[in-house]
Amino acid sequence: MSGEDIGFTSKGKVFLAHVQRAHGQTPSAYEHDEKSAPLLAAILAAIEEDQRFVPDRSIDDVRTLPARLQDYRVAQQQRFSKGWFVVGGLAAAAATFALMR
Repeated sequence: MSGEDIGFTSKGKVFLAHVQRAHGQTPSAYEHDEKSAPLLAAILAAIEEDQRFVPDRSIDDVRTLPARLQDYRVAQQQRFSKGWFVVGGLAAAAATFALMR
């Protein structure tokens, strides 16, 4: 038994093989049999019907997530600019120097 086998059921191995094929990889730890195709179809149908995978807002909002994250990063960078860190460092150094005297 290798580390790849730990925790994978037969359904998990079928789904892992499907994902690996989708990424252009050779499936690992997978033995094809006549039950694999219907089993994979049942797994994909269950995923499609699971309400936990339904987005909580419109798909356009979800698709624009990278743009929203970029706006958030810019706002964070503006709020915590390097200048404030330099001023804070100088103030800490001055306070330390004053306390050491």
